[in-house]
Amino acid sequence: MRRVIRAFPWARLPCALAALAAAAAAAATLAGRDVPWWALGAIAVTLAAAVAAGVFLLGAGLFARPILGAAAARAAGRVALTFDDGPDPVHTRAILDLLDTRGHRA
Repeated sequence: MRRVIRAFPWARLPCALAALAAAAAAAATLAGRDVPWWALGAIAVTLAAAVAAGVFLLGAGLFARPILGAAAARAAGRVALTFDDGPDPVHTRAILDLLDTRGHRA
């Protein structure tokens, strides 16, 4: 059996650090201290970069951890679809029925 290696979710680290820094800046502001503009800018840039990486780079692992490195022989000729429908009493049944009529399992 071949071992699947998943990418380390590296984008979570700068996102978490930026969120903590933003909370610290907010607490400092509420305590009456001045927060330098460059610190707020650095927080904003770090957070934006982490979110952009999570959106555009599959291996970043910020929003989801896709299965990376699946064996090509196992995946040949297959497609995986996901539906985030709730589940909904109307739509879930319709999707399952459609897949069933075409001979696909869900």
